Amino acid sequence: MRYCKYIIVVLLAGFCVESFGQGLRFGNHREVTPPEDAALRIGPFYSTIEFSQSAGYRYVTSSGSGTDYLYDTGRGVIKKDGSEFPFVTRLDLKNYLIISRNADLDISFAVSYAYFPMDTQENELNIHIVDEGL
Repeated sequence: MRYCKYIIVVLLAGFCVESFGQGLRFGNHREVTPPEDAALRIGPFYSTIEFSQSAGYRYVTSSGSGTDYLYDTGRGVIKKDGSEFPFVTRLDLKNYLIISRNADLDISFAVSYAYFPMDTQENELNIHIVDEGL
């Protein structure tokens, strides 16, 4: 029985490791409360879902075989010059789970898809794991 306390501490330490924006908060200085902007509640699980779509216009002129660009730490290539009407669809999920009086879990992420109908650029699917606390 006296080793049981140490085993529990080791297991909790293993679960408390932060990984790509997901974090388990245990014994914080703050009071664990449900988020004020949550639209969905199922027991101790709270969630907000946001869906957005946007359309735009872009004209590109360049020289050479294509233009490299850097966006969100990713490298892409504009394949050909001309007009483009990019359509971007985005889904944001802010998920929050109250585990106990002193522990909560924030599992939030965003998924976006950019469609380029004039084929001046490759279509893009991005999954963003939101940093802890946002």
